[in-house]
Amino acid sequence: DLEALLRSGESLPLVERLDVVAQVCRGLAYAHERGIVHRDIKPSNLLITRGGQLKIADFGIAKMTDQTSELTMTGSVVGSPHYLSPEQIRGDELDGRSDIFSLGVLLYEVLSRRRPFQGETLTTLVYQILHRDPPSIVVDRPELGTRLEGVLQRMLQKDRDERYKTAGELARDLAICEQEI
Repeated sequence: DLEALLRSGESLPLVERLDVVAQVCRGLAYAHERGIVHRDIKPSNLLITRGGQLKIADFGIAKMTDQTSELTMTGSVVGSPHYLSPEQIRGDELDGRSDIFSLGVLLYEVLSRRRPFQGETLTTLVYQILHRDPPSIVVDRPELGTRLEGVLQRMLQKDRDERYKTAGELARDLAICEQEI
């Protein structure tokens, strides 16, 4: 999985890192078009085959967008804390833009080897996700450029209406960033 690859210290070229995220975008676009929100996008749920093809795993807490019943308790939060979108934390109705936020956290981590929101406690982490903007990654990695920084900032907007509307739209912008690099 991608988490094991990140922990191994193996350095993937930047274009390959962007390609991994672009593949996730395409997979999420397919799921979202069918009304499925994954709700737990994180490195350990992304499997990479020997041929470099990415597979999104663990749809165990996925939800159909038109599903009226909840399989989780009212008021409970599902997903991995570092990758939760603000609307997941608040318990709002979810759509594909929630997965895009989680993918933004993942992209930030893949590019910088650190998570955009830090906290020693769950309360601190939740506060960061809800109220703080992540540090700019181009300060430490100027070669990433302003376009990629802009894509990342849009993915991590607190207000989902300011994020990418679809994973397909995001995939197109990532492809432009790949071409520039």
